[in-house]
Amino acid sequence: MPIQPDGEFIVRTPAEWRLVGTATWVDIYSALGRGGSLTAQEIAARVGRTRQNIYFHLKKLEAVGLIKVVELRPAVRRPEAVFALVTRRVRLEPPAARSASGGAFSATYGKLFRATSREFSAAAKSGRLARNAEPREWVVAKGVARLTPAQRRRIRGLVSEIGGVLDEARDATTGEVWTVLLASLPLVARGATEIAPR
Repeated sequence: MPIQPDGEFIVRTPAEWRLVGTATWVDIYSALGRGGSLTAQEIAARVGRTRQNIYFHLKKLEAVGLIKVVELRPAVRRPEAVFALVTRRVRLEPPAARSASGGAFSATYGKLFRATSREFSAAAKSGRLARNAEPREWVVAKGVARLTPAQRRRIRGLVSEIGGVLDEARDATTGEVWTVLLASLPLVARGATEIAPR
């Protein structure tokens, strides 16, 4: 099952990777993460896409278990579905070594990073980045290092801890809205010169 006992959704198959590796998924995830439970029309209005486009992706995401219908609201023609995230904790599980699916997995990661970058740039240009936040709380960090299995497990534990903090804040009605992006990826080292100082 994709949903783990700790509430994390693991994306395992190439079809699932391609589904979450889209700007539309990032938009839907962000809208539901901030808004809780929303209709396709409400999501579309928040992210600047058509209701038809959003609904198409919502049904696909519902089919794999990433989102769910939590309510049917009365409407003029027929009840309108209200969607919510099953979990905010989504992890892409890489394919086995030398798998033919490796390319699709890498492409999905690339699309997610580009979509998140576009979201950040749009927020900066539109003035949506909060200017009254404590500057020391803004964190942008990148490091490249040769990690032992123990160190990788430690990083994984820290990521899980951060995920727990985000889960605790899921239904909060006060506080500032922050975006958190975490990535830890293995690289094929071609030489010692590629390990840059942090």
